[in-house]
Amino acid sequence: MSAKLLQLENNAIKQNKIITENENATRELENTSQEQQEKINELLKNNDCADQPVPVSISNSLYNRAKSLRQSTDTSKPAK
Repeated sequence: MSAKLLQLENNAIKQNKIITENENATRELENTSQEQQEKINELLKNNDCADQPVPVSISNSLYNRAKSLRQSTDTSKPAK
């Protein structure tokens, strides 16, 4: 019986380590994404073309595309 408990404890430790590693990787990806967005914003801040309004149909399409990409990588929700 104690061998089974030890095995369960070891499995729990391994799973907790995997969860921690995944959380750290997610945090790192978020930081990288934010840094890249800041660089993009800096590069575009004095760009006349980037300052022009975008038609609503195009902005909606881009928004929906980005939203679907984020949802496809969100592992906290079950796939539909």
